[in-house]
Amino acid sequence: MAKIIIGFVMLAAVAIFVMMQGGHVEMGGEHAGQEAMTKDGAAEPKKH
Repeated sequence: MAKIIIGFVMLAAVAIFVMMQGGHVEMGGEHAGQEAMTKDGAAEPKKH
């Protein structure tokens, strides 16, 4: 059982490391499309 838990933690660490090396990764929650990729778009709420 401990081997499974250790394996899962190691896999998760490798996955996060690969994502961070791949470029822009936002782990902060929900964002909508291209607005989340711009510096100003994330600060302003979406207007309906």
